Amino acid sequence: MNEDDKLDLILKKLEENERRLTDIENRTAKEEKREESELSSIEKRVERATQNKTKRYLEIDLVRLVKIAGIILVVVGALMFLLTGFSIVLGMTGTSFSALNSTTTSLQFFNGPTGQVFNQSILNGFTNLSSQLATVGSEQLAGNIKCYGAQAQTSAAPATPAYCVLVLPDNNYDIIPIPVPSSFNAPSVDQSGKPTFVYVGAQGCPYCAQERYVFTVALSRFGNFSKLFYDRSATIDGNISTLMYNFSASLFNQFVVNAPLVNNGPYGDSNPTPFFEGAYYNSSYINFNSFDEVGSSFLLNISGLPAFIQNSVITPARNGFGITNFQLGGVPFFDINNKFVFDGANIYPALFNYQGSNQPSISQILYAIHNPSLNNLNGFGETVLGAANILTAQICDAINNSAPVCSLGYISTLQQKISSAYSSAQLNTSSFSITSLSYLYMAMVAIGIVLLFLSFTGKLP
Repeated sequence: MNEDDKLDLILKKLEENERRLTDIENRTAKEEKREESELSSIEKRVERATQNKTKRYLEIDLVRLVKIAGIILVVVGALMFLLTGFSIVLGMTGTSFSALNSTTTSLQFFNGPTGQVFNQSILNGFTNLSSQLATVGSEQLAGNIKCYGAQAQTSAAPATPAYCVLVLPDNNYDIIPIPVPSSFNAPSVDQSGKPTFVYVGAQGCPYCAQERYVFTVALSRFGNFSKLFYDRSATIDGNISTLMYNFSASLFNQFVVNAPLVNNGPYGDSNPTPFFEGAYYNSSYINFNSFDEVGSSFLLNISGLPAFIQNSVITPARNGFGITNFQLGGVPFFDINNKFVFDGANIYPALFNYQGSNQPSISQILYAIHNPSLNNLNGFGETVLGAANILTAQICDAINNSAPVCSLGYISTLQQKISSAYSSAQLNTSSFSITSLSYLYMAMVAIGIVLLFLSFTGKLP
């Protein structure tokens, strides 16, 4: 083999080695590329797995949070709604009233036994107050009416509707019963072609004891009482000398004198008591439906009321009459033909200032009414006459001023003054009785239920 052949052989081997090296480099490059691709794929899968795991954790946390939020909304909303719904009624039963205690109640009365009929001179005395009423009426026309907006329920006090008071020059005042909004469409309480004044109270209630004097004076201007009865509030609750429109000795003995001992309750419909029902009253202009519960209940027990009164008066009153925050719960309560309404006494309870043996008798109370002065029983007579003037003006409104008393100058002016005060004050008396807070609590419950449904059914977005 010559030298040229040897050189050619060497060159061919070099070329072959170079091709092998190139092949190795290409295979190495491909392998590196494949490994890089696999590594990238693994990294992506790991990243996706991590993201999915994080997402699942977030979803689990979200569902848990939604469930917890739903439960909280439902529980808190329901509790607050119940508290708001019942607080008005519960707030009216607090410490203002005490239950009758049969061990200290007896038939003994200051000026005669409970249930005894007033003599004719006292009956006539209620219709012989024209000059006293006119004197107080002139003071009322010189006074100022102040109006207050509705107050929402708080932890310290029940909700109250918007109302006005008439402040007299001597700083005494009369609370003006609340006008039912004109948008209220429930039927009036007409009976036998006459508007009706409905009163519901309790025999042992001290506020009712004072309020009955106001009703008696006011109604005596539209008709006549042929009978009134001696009575007093519960012995351990004011023991206030008062009058009654009807009386049953058997009911009184059964539910007061001989009743089991009652101490601080129970109250309300769970403890139904009968009524002294009706009044010995006659008028050409207005009916008077009177109901006084007998026994320990000072919350309105509707079970014993006639269906007509329940449907036309009590149900609308408990639904609010369209008056902000108004909800019937306690006594005294009165309604003037669904035009004016009040739950509570519209006079200052002046007789509460007298305790024990200092409690004035019927004769002293009547003297204060016939001689109205701040020096007589803390102005109780003046307060009674002023409140009677206001009721007179409102009754005149309800009967379209058809009675002679409505033509008295101070009555018609007082009627206009009250109407103007409520109109100019622009009181919010048109909303439903459930407060805005109640709507909020209802919304909380609804939202909580929706959240719980979505969380349990897996329908969360």
